Amino acid sequence: MSSTSSAPELVAPLVESLQRLPEGQVGEFFHNRKELVTRSTVEDLTREATRLLRIDLELSRRLSEASLWLSEQLDDDYSRAKAHRAAANLAHAQGRHTEALERYRRARSLFELIGNQEEAAITASSSLQALTYVGDHEAAFAEAKFARTTFERVGDRLRLARLNFNYANILHHRDRWAEAAGHYEDAYRDFLEIGEKEDVAVCLGNMAVCHQKQQDFVQALAFYERTREFCEENGLTVLVADIDYNIAYLYYLRGEYTRALELYREARVKHRELGDRHHEDLCALDEAEIYLELNLTVESADLAGSAFDGFQQRGLVHESARALTNLALAEGRQGKSFLALELLGQARDLYSQNENHVSAALVDLYKAGVLYRAGRPFEARSFASQAGCGFGEAGLATKQAACELLLTRISLDDGDLTAAAKHSQSVLEKLSLVDAPSLSHLAYLLLGEIEERLGNAVGAKEALTQSHEQLERIRGPMQTEEQKVGFLDDQLVVYESLVSVILQGDDSSEEKEEAFAWAEKAKSRSLANLLAFRAHLLPATSPGRSKLADQVRQLREELNWYYRQINLQEMRSDAPSTEGVEALRAYSRQQEGRLIRTLSQFQQDDQEFRSLQEGLTTDLETIRRDLSWGTTLLEYYVARGTVYALIVDHRTIEIVPLTLEKTVRGLSGLLRSALSRRRDTSDLRHRKESAAFEYLAALYEELVAPVHDLLRGPSLVVIPHSLLFYLPFHAFPTGSGYLADEFTVSYAPSATVFHLSKIKDPSDDATGTVFFCPDDTRTDLLELAAAIKRLEPDTELIPGQQATGEALQARASKARFIYLSAQGHYREDNPMFSSLEMGGGSIHLFDLFQLHLRADVVSLLGCGPGLNTQGKGDEVVGLVRGLLYAGARSVVTTVWDVEDSTAAEFSSAFHRHLQNGESKALATSLAITELRSRHPDPYHWAGFALYGEA
Repeated sequence: MSSTSSAPELVAPLVESLQRLPEGQVGEFFHNRKELVTRSTVEDLTREATRLLRIDLELSRRLSEASLWLSEQLDDDYSRAKAHRAAANLAHAQGRHTEALERYRRARSLFELIGNQEEAAITASSSLQALTYVGDHEAAFAEAKFARTTFERVGDRLRLARLNFNYANILHHRDRWAEAAGHYEDAYRDFLEIGEKEDVAVCLGNMAVCHQKQQDFVQALAFYERTREFCEENGLTVLVADIDYNIAYLYYLRGEYTRALELYREARVKHRELGDRHHEDLCALDEAEIYLELNLTVESADLAGSAFDGFQQRGLVHESARALTNLALAEGRQGKSFLALELLGQARDLYSQNENHVSAALVDLYKAGVLYRAGRPFEARSFASQAGCGFGEAGLATKQAACELLLTRISLDDGDLTAAAKHSQSVLEKLSLVDAPSLSHLAYLLLGEIEERLGNAVGAKEALTQSHEQLERIRGPMQTEEQKVGFLDDQLVVYESLVSVILQGDDSSEEKEEAFAWAEKAKSRSLANLLAFRAHLLPATSPGRSKLADQVRQLREELNWYYRQINLQEMRSDAPSTEGVEALRAYSRQQEGRLIRTLSQFQQDDQEFRSLQEGLTTDLETIRRDLSWGTTLLEYYVARGTVYALIVDHRTIEIVPLTLEKTVRGLSGLLRSALSRRRDTSDLRHRKESAAFEYLAALYEELVAPVHDLLRGPSLVVIPHSLLFYLPFHAFPTGSGYLADEFTVSYAPSATVFHLSKIKDPSDDATGTVFFCPDDTRTDLLELAAAIKRLEPDTELIPGQQATGEALQARASKARFIYLSAQGHYREDNPMFSSLEMGGGSIHLFDLFQLHLRADVVSLLGCGPGLNTQGKGDEVVGLVRGLLYAGARSVVTTVWDVEDSTAAEFSSAFHRHLQNGESKALATSLAITELRSRHPDPYHWAGFALYGEA
């Protein structure tokens, strides 16, 4: 009852004609070509329709519909069965699994009606994946058994191998990875002997996935590479690109985002060259997801939009909905709330069409978050409640809790403390049954605000402390789905709240020391958060701890996998496995405990490594003990819109509320605007005519004057916070001069970093100076290099394309002084993706953490942020902290991008004073004074700052 198919070269013209055919004209087409109305044509079309499923779904649809029409014209049950099976394959590929199963059943019935048991068994084997997707595993096992009996009876080894493969897919979907791997292995052995090359390659790839699911990343990667090698040897170019996509996804699961992005980008280009738009779009979709997690919203929106266009054209409903959701979230974070809501509405319709009710509820929660941020709380409440009901029906307690957290926030904003307390209590009850620290952190944070508003300072502090305990347990960079809602995504709020609550109490030394500790933890946590996406790649600063650092890397990668698997399990379109999710949570808790124990071994001899991994800080007593006599720390902290000054010396600590953050922001903006209208004059009498001078004086009155009398000793270490990193405190006029005239002023990212820089042992064997000038057209800086070479004959100049990141790495551990004149490119959306332009490319700020420096001073020339920056100073912190962590004892940089000529004048004087034996702080001060005498406008001399050991 079968028929012989046509040769491929004869089928191609028919397929091409049907591809160009206008919709609805199939009947007319075949009416004029009656010689094609045959069973053979049906077989040709169904075979091509199935082959095109992963290449061109739209063309596959056209061929499938044509075969259905032909089968009815033929009134032939064999042709009908073939056509329905092809249509079932199409529906399954498009995510319409219920429709697919109906067509599979009809095809199987027709084959049995005409007595073709072998084709019926092939149909049963083909239906296994769709049965698994709808959760009907018992039916899947029954169909597998029927197919196996038939294939064994007729002795069809190849079909048995493919059945083993499909059966392994069922086990795979049920998280029975070890059993699945065994069936894949059986299929693989048979495929090697009697199968197609594609069968062998796909089987090997799925074996890699099994290892991946069992957290064996080494074996998974080995299998992927083995599969890739097999595909290359056998000319399976398309499958090579598919494997590249899977390897990229493996790195994504491990949390190695930058490596994953590189691999996705390469795979996307390969798929485009091969004309495989489907996999090109899948790469773009995953890239968009990563960029969204990294808050790089412009890149995320571009890729998500491109992926959506492709998926929509090919009729892929689920993938289109995912792309639309990512696009909406990216646009929403850019302030385009109306567009975000429209896109989310379209995504929800697609999810509902695909009967994915969990994802539809999640979109409702996203819409609630967008509406809340847009100032539409009434509508936000409605969608949050609707989402909560959807999650409740699916039994997803964590997602329900996320909805109720938003309802708590809205009630707090409305001043309805009773409703807020009720929602908060409900959330904590739900979370008592599951382990979800990211949500528990938010729940206790909101409870702390409720208690504070009720006047219960003790209860507020207790709740906020518990919030911080939960926050400390969050050890992965990945955003959970509920965190993407973004209604309360700033983890540093808990520190601000704790400082504010503590300072509302008694004005005792204990209260001040506790507030100081929380302010320091906030700064340390802020940097740890910025580094989280690559924290596992940080090298230990102590060489003897490299093996422990490798253990930390492995544990972090495993945790990233667990966190993502928990999220993926909860978002399954079929019924999520509560037991499976809880098992994953239990595993993750075990790994968290191992990570904590491993990190504790770094406590004494590598405090910097542990500080960046966990956000740990140095206690005040230790900082004081190692503080030089005559040195005062002037630390700033911005909490709830108020700027506080924390003054620390050997004996005392004082905390003074100074001014409002918005006041400082306004003055800072005016200052930078005035600096951009700079002028140069050698007449000192005109210094006060500079508008910048006026704003510097105003900033002094706001930030320093109220605490000036508390600053004791000749040495002042300024520790800014947030936007204060862009201010030149040493250039504040005091009435009788400048702050730099009274103190030798240096800076530090935090008191902890200052302490760690101070106790760092000098490198006696680091000698000489290296000058990197990637842009060899900057003649002033090249002349500076020549001037330094006259002071130190062994100075090495690395110009132009030679001044690469590799050249910096090669010389990093040998030079005592390093000058780097690279151009800085700063990103406010994710400061760690800011970069320095080097010869032949650029290096990101994170890359600086992986250098092995032994320099006494690293001077950055032309690397400052622009005058129009609106950031929070994180790029400055990342730049300086990276170099200090890498081993530099001190860093000279600028708080804005100064001109090359004045940078050269400053650096020449600074280096000369160092050669004369002055301290780094004094050398900085003297160089600034010399520059000021020649260029009175603050733009030219005020931008230089010394960080670290002074």
